[in-house]
Amino acid sequence: MNSIIGPLFSSHLIEEGAIATLQKWLPTYLEEAKAQYGLELPEIKSWGLVGNEYDRFPEQALPALVVVAEGIGKGGEPERYGEGWYRASWALGVVLVLQHPDMTKARKVAQIYGAAIRGILLQRRSLEDAGRIADWLDEGYPYSTKERRTRAAAENVFLVTQDEVVNWQMGPKGDEPPVVVPADYPEITEVDADAEVK
Repeated sequence: MNSIIGPLFSSHLIEEGAIATLQKWLPTYLEEAKAQYGLELPEIKSWGLVGNEYDRFPEQALPALVVVAEGIGKGGEPERYGEGWYRASWALGVVLVLQHPDMTKARKVAQIYGAAIRGILLQRRSLEDAGRIADWLDEGYPYSTKERRTRAAAENVFLVTQDEVVNWQMGPKGDEPPVVVPADYPEITEVDADAEVK
C-alpha cells in the first residue's frame, strides 16, 4: 500500500474471511465429526452476513450459517504499538441454524456443528488475511419449538485480532485536504543536472 493515508481496516473483512475459511474447511471437519459421532450432518444451504434472528430463515434455506463481527467492545481497548499503529480485537459471532422434527436430534446436530466450527477457527487461526483468532469467548445452543419442528442453533463467539488497523502518524499533512490523495512518494518525471568540468 503506498497511499499516505495508509490502511483503513474494515470489520467486514473479518466476516468475509470467516465465511471463506469455514467454506474451505468445513467439509473436512464434518467428515471428522461423522467419524467421531457416526452422524451425517446436513449440508449448509445458505451462508450469510446478517443478524441472528432464527425465525426469519425460511425452511428451504436451512441449515444456515451466519457470521457477524460485533465490534471491539468485548476485545478490550485498541492498543497502540510500533510506529503509530493500532491493533484491535473484534468479537466474531458464528451462528449455525437448522430445523428438525425431533428436538433432541436438532440440538445434537447443532452441537456437533458447533464443535466443528470451533475446531476450524481455533485450529486454522487465520481468517484469509483478515485477522487471526486470538481466543474463544462463548458457545451456546438456543432453540425454539413451533408447529411440530424444532429450530436449533449453535452460537460460537471468538475474539479476532487485527494488526495495522490504522496509523495515527499517517495521513495528509496541512490544514486543507489534497485534491487528489498523493502516493507515499512523489513520482519523479524530470531531472535537471548541472555538471562543471575543471
